[in-house]
Amino acid sequence: MRFAPAFLAFIALTSANALAAPFDMSGERSEQGIVEPEPALESIPVPVPAVEPVVPARLRYLVPFQRLSLDGEIASRSWSIYLTPGQAAAARTLNYGYRSAIFIAPESSKIAVYVNDTLVSEQPVQSPERISERSIELPAGLLQPGANTISFRVIQQHRTDCTIESTYQLWTEIIPEKTYIALDPAAPEAAGTIEDVKAIGVDKTGRTRFRLVVPDLGPQGETDAVMRLSQSLALLGHMPNQSFDVSDKIGRQDGPGEMTVLVGMASTLSEILPDLPDAARTAAFAGFLAEPKSGRKILVISGPTRAAIETAVENIASALDRGLDRRPRRSADDEDLAAGFGLSK
Repeated sequence: MRFAPAFLAFIALTSANALAAPFDMSGERSEQGIVEPEPALESIPVPVPAVEPVVPARLRYLVPFQRLSLDGEIASRSWSIYLTPGQAAAARTLNYGYRSAIFIAPESSKIAVYVNDTLVSEQPVQSPERISERSIELPAGLLQPGANTISFRVIQQHRTDCTIESTYQLWTEIIPEKTYIALDPAAPEAAGTIEDVKAIGVDKTGRTRFRLVVPDLGPQGETDAVMRLSQSLALLGHMPNQSFDVSDKIGRQDGPGEMTVLVGMASTLSEILPDLPDAARTAAFAGFLAEPKSGRKILVISGPTRAAIETAVENIASALDRGLDRRPRRSADDEDLAAGFGLSK
């Protein structure tokens, strides 16, 4: 069969166009509701501003009891806390938590907080179902280095009853773990002196813990010195719920109400404290030093010999004895604390 030249030319042109332009079904897909995906957009990184980490406040827990309850129509509790110059200057707020009996009439009942006999807060007593928390800004200079008095006082009236028996239904409980002074975390901490042991304070449960680290503890070690030192630290701390842990290695970072005490000859402690002062290598030494790994302050009792360590301990005990002779008169609640150590006289 023969084809006309014009017809053959038409077929060749049609085939070339078909190869050059592929079959397009986009129109048909649109009619069927099929949408072609959009081409991916190039992602552009967005800079995120750096967020300053929140530095937690240093807390000085206040309640030296495992439980503090103010019972009856009128009640109060007062006690002393000891602050270092750095702590007194860094104090920002006094925070407390409490809960109360459901029988208390809030419109006629008050809870007041005093610091060094200065009223810093007075609020209605109204927390029958949960723990309520309050935060009080402390005026500059109110807290002083050394002893400071903290007082909680309540006036509580019954909602419906005025009998003598009804007064036993009135109570307000101060929560130790919610009651503390918040210290400025950016405030510098001084090197510290032996007197600063008095500022050890308590943890959130009202307890105080000394951690004695004695690398050479043993039959021929510093046993006698450690016993004598423990007695002196207990008197300096002046807290009712104290405990002592003894080990041969430095443990975790101290928390509120805790203090690490390192005891040993200079030849032994120099491995733990490379910057041990030369004074500890030549004579009895007692003072606070920075632990290299954490930078925390630890109390160091040292010397070139065991006899020098015993001398350092005796120096602390002698200074304590002189201080007890000059002790100011204590409040009734302080007498309760002292009675736990047989110091009420």
